[in-house]
Amino acid sequence: HPTLIDHAKSQINKFDNKGVCQLHQWGLWCQERVSDKVFPSSISSQCAELFVLQDVSSSSFQKDVARVLNEMGITFKEEVYLESGYSIDILLTFNGEIVALEVDGPSHYLKRSKRKNGSTKLKQRQICNVDKVKLISVPYWEWNKATANSKTVDMKNKEIFLRSLLEEKSIRNIEVAA
Repeated sequence: HPTLIDHAKSQINKFDNKGVCQLHQWGLWCQERVSDKVFPSSISSQCAELFVLQDVSSSSFQKDVARVLNEMGITFKEEVYLESGYSIDILLTFNGEIVALEVDGPSHYLKRSKRKNGSTKLKQRQICNVDKVKLISVPYWEWNKATANSKTVDMKNKEIFLRSLLEEKSIRNIEVAA
């Protein structure tokens, strides 16, 4: 680590934006695994500032989940930045606990599989371990399956699916950190 840290300190202005964002994630990894901040605050701040400037957008899938939560009377916020710098799709309180919902469409998975890609795994693990926020993933294929029935009961099926997902994860206290 010392060589990388020294190099980052002396060459930070030569890193492109992607490289600076990766340094930020590596710094989070060190916090997560070693429980220590490795960069001086000036470098950490510079990395974090670029990290939060990454493009964030809401998908139609995320908007659909938000619409259903609203219909259920659950108060929530969308695109919330956590202390780590990661943006959460939806942040809510359920049964007295703060819960992050990540609405995971196909781009969060390896091609033609139900296995999360590396960047999604890293983000979700670091949110759980660094930000200490319970995280629940809403996989697109489960959402599609739960809502594929008749259009007349579509909203009700979506509400049942979300409530069961929230209750199951809350009861079992499962986090995606594994």
